Amino acid sequence: MRLCFRRFAVTCFVGAVFALAAGCGHFPVMPWQKELIRVQGYGWSEPLPVPTSVDRNASQVELYGWAQRTLEVNGEGAPPPSASSPVQRRLYTERAAYSDALRAMTLEVGKINLKEGDTIAQLLARMPDLKPAFDDFVKKGAKEKEVTIGSNDYVNVRLQLDLRDLPAVLFPEGSQQAEALNSNLLPDQFERFVQTRDRAKKAAVLDAQRRALETLKAMPMDSKTTIGQQLFAHSELNPVLGRYLLGLPVVEESYVPEQGSARAVIELDLVKVRRLLRASKS
Repeated sequence: MRLCFRRFAVTCFVGAVFALAAGCGHFPVMPWQKELIRVQGYGWSEPLPVPTSVDRNASQVELYGWAQRTLEVNGEGAPPPSASSPVQRRLYTERAAYSDALRAMTLEVGKINLKEGDTIAQLLARMPDLKPAFDDFVKKGAKEKEVTIGSNDYVNVRLQLDLRDLPAVLFPEGSQQAEALNSNLLPDQFERFVQTRDRAKKAAVLDAQRRALETLKAMPMDSKTTIGQQLFAHSELNPVLGRYLLGLPVVEESYVPEQGSARAVIELDLVKVRRLLRASKS
C-alpha cells in the first residue's frame, strides 16, 4: 500500500514539474540527454579520370613493398700521411672508407624510382622535412658486410642496407605521400587530383553546414517558438550558432573522382544547441 502511494506521489510530482515547465515555455532537459541529428551535404568539382595502372621498371617500388629488398655499395679509403702509428693509420683509413660508402649508399637510394619520372632524391628535394629521417635511416641501417685491405693499405668497405622499412620513413601511414604512392597516379596527376578532391570536399562541408542551419531553424526552441524565430528576434544569437556549426567535425565523408562528387556528414546535438542559445540570450 505504501509502495503504491509513493509511486503515485512521484508520478504526480513529475507531472506537475512538466506542467509548470510547459507554462514557462520550455521543458527541462537532463544533463545526459542528447538529440542527435545528422545532416549531409554534397559538393562537386572537375571530374578526374583515374588510370588503372602505371608502367613500372624493376627498380620501382610499391607502397611498403620494395622491388629491391636490399642495396649494397662499396666505399674506399686512403691512408692519411699524417698518421702517427699503424693502428691510427688503419683506423683513419677504415673510417674514411665507411664515410665514402655511406655517401655512396645515400646517392644510390636516392636514385630509386617511386613513380615513373620521380625518384626518392626528387622527393627529398621537394620535401626537405623528410631529409633528417632519411639520413638517420641510412646511417643507422647500413651494416658492414665486408672489409678488405688492398695495395698500399687502401681499405674497401662494403655496406648493406635493408630497404623494407624505408617507405615507413618517407611515407608515414595516413600521409598524403603514402596516398600518392599507393595510388595509380603520377606525381603531377596526383597533385591535380588532390586539388580537385579537396575543393569538392570543402564544398560538401559548406553545403552540410548550410543544410544544418536550415534544419535547425525549423526545430522547436520551446513549446511556443522555433529556433529560427529566436534567431530573428535576437540577432546576437546568429554568430553564436554560426561558430557552433563551423566547429562541428565531419563524421563521414566520401569522394568519387570519376564524377568529381564529394559527400560530407556532420552531426549536431539539438539539446546542446538549445542550451547554447539560451545561455547566450540570457
